[in-house]
Amino acid sequence: GTGNGTVSITILCTALSTTVSSSIVCVGEEVVLHAESTGTGTISWSGGITDSVAFTPSVGTTTYTATSTDGDDCGFSIDIFVGEFPTVDAGTDVSICEGDSVNLTGTGTANVWNWSGGVIDGDWFTPPAGTTTYTLTGEVDSTGCQTTDDVNVAYNVINPTVSISGATLTANQSGATYQWIDCADSSNVTGATSQNFTPQQDGDYAVIINLGGCSDTSACETVAGV
Repeated sequence: GTGNGTVSITILCTALSTTVSSSIVCVGEEVVLHAESTGTGTISWSGGITDSVAFTPSVGTTTYTATSTDGDDCGFSIDIFVGEFPTVDAGTDVSICEGDSVNLTGTGTANVWNWSGGVIDGDWFTPPAGTTTYTLTGEVDSTGCQTTDDVNVAYNVINPTVSISGATLTANQSGATYQWIDCADSSNVTGATSQNFTPQQDGDYAVIINLGGCSDTSACETVAGV
């Protein structure tokens, strides 16, 4: 039926004024819990927690409860979840030759992968010449917990040119290994394995340059008047 009536609301207790710094954190991170009575109550927390003092909770989910000495105050409970940092492996260092490309793929327990340098996980790309360090950040999206790992990518670009000064030939690529050859028959010149080479007789000579597992051969240069 219908009609006029009276609704009686009885307030059983008064809510505490509370502050929680974060309810989801990573291993080793601190949490601060604060509860305050609107009356005259003194607050105590379960688990040995001191009000407003930072502490490091255990891995997993733990419920912390605040109670007041004022009987008119309600209790307060909060679940704090502590997530573990993911395992992240950026892979082993890579050395490639000019004209080649490389792909970097992260492995581990993360489910979000972000590479530095604009690299997209698993996609092929050509790095700049020299050695570049790429940083992989792996994240667990549900907690925001992150771990990083680095990998070095060496992109070996060989300068195959040779300079001539008098009767001395010099490979313009430094920091490599060298083998000078006689262009007449493409044979190795015995003992000619330095960056500089002075032939003992006139002829045409070139150098095979090895750098980071990559190889290139210069053009033949003519030496006369030895």
